[in-house]
Amino acid sequence: MIQADGGFSNEKPGNSMAQAVADAVKNEVGARIKRYFDDLKVIRFSTQVVAGRNFKLKVEVNREIMHLFVHCPLSGPPRLAGIERRKRLADPL
Repeated sequence: MIQADGGFSNEKPGNSMAQAVADAVKNEVGARIKRYFDDLKVIRFSTQVVAGRNFKLKVEVNREIMHLFVHCPLSGPPRLAGIERRKRLADPL
């Protein structure tokens, strides 16, 4: 399916690009939820092209499913924009 202008893409399985984005904000995620962890695994993701790219990431952290919202600007590091906790695997992004 083609992405509508300004909209998010369909959900896709995690890949190395999405994992690199998640890894870039891993420490910030730990600081915000006040819990540190070794592994953060991207399960599914979708993207939106803006001035840069927005990512919605469904991740697993210590058996908890979370949704992360990350903005990757045209220049500079990715920035964590939000977290939704206590999600289920079946929950849409």
